[in-house]
Amino acid sequence: MANTILAADLGKFNSVLCWYEPETRSTAFRTVRTCEEELRRELTRPVVQVVFEACSQAGWVHDLCEELKLAPLVASTTGAAWQWKRVKRKTDRDDAFKLARLAAVGEIDCVPVLPWAGLDPRCGPTTEPKLNCNRCGDAGTTRTHAGLDSRGGPPNDAVTLRGSSSPI
Repeated sequence: MANTILAADLGKFNSVLCWYEPETRSTAFRTVRTCEEELRRELTRPVVQVVFEACSQAGWVHDLCEELKLAPLVASTTGAAWQWKRVKRKTDRDDAFKLARLAAVGEIDCVPVLPWAGLDPRCGPTTEPKLNCNRCGDAGTTRTHAGLDSRGGPPNDAVTLRGSSSPI
């Protein structure tokens, strides 16, 4: 287990973890709650690399990996490898396994995660282009709470975010 890669498909409530051994192509899966205590316990197992998708949990999981002296990779899911055309089933387990295989061959497009010290805890960084935010009209990278409309883009105005024209 010298070259084991841990791939995590992070969900809002539960996450699927995949331990992948590239030489033998053996896998082991486990579903855990997405909380610091359970992920910390699973990350203490010997692994060479930890890889997970860019999502709302990516910031604190990245910090947890760095705290435990692990090498985290945050994968961008906008590339061609993440297009699930002509696939009959797509599960969290498939996502975690795909992350592990791509990390093993070095085909992960990484997304940078800003250090927590450079961020305003309410809004995110103040030096990057922003999307509109629910709370304060500000946003930034994967650590933020950007307010997006149903199409995944920035909302047209504050009325679509709050549901009324009244100020916050």
